Amino acid sequence: MFKLFIIALSLLLSSLLSATTLHLSEGTIKAHTQVFGDSSIDPFTTHITSQLDLGANPTQLSGEISIPSMSLKSENEGRDEHMHAAMNTDKEKIISVHLTQVKQRGNIYQITANLTLNGVTKKIVSLCKITNDANTLQLDGNFTIKMTDYKIEQPSMLFFTVRDAVDVHYNLKYKK
Repeated sequence: MFKLFIIALSLLLSSLLSATTLHLSEGTIKAHTQVFGDSSIDPFTTHITSQLDLGANPTQLSGEISIPSMSLKSENEGRDEHMHAAMNTDKEKIISVHLTQVKQRGNIYQITANLTLNGVTKKIVSLCKITNDANTLQLDGNFTIKMTDYKIEQPSMLFFTVRDAVDVHYNLKYKK
């Protein structure tokens, strides 16, 4: 039994030691929703902090990606103020995604992660194209959340209501 423990510990340590720390070189995170009967709301940010490690292949990707909640901006400053108030950005200053599992599905990857938004943490599943070469790794993926799942009240103005679903797209480029 002790030998089995030592073997398992050795394998774990060798996989940790062979992990490559990734350095974010550029990236964009975009959100999209709509005001029913009016227009689209498309805030985005390039203010991204990332602490990712890569093992022998993309299924061994681990770590966390985060953004300052106030960094999400659209083309409408007044609407951004309402968005930030609804997201409680004065108290909840960081939005984070902690990767928990990466599975390959043909040439697409399924990333399971915990998203923390407005002080609420929920599991998300994202489909992602991962490009992995000798010097770089790129993640290009999407997922959808509901604002109400994160205790964010659906904003409304006069007769217009914002759609509860928010589509998120990310494109992150890393140097190894």
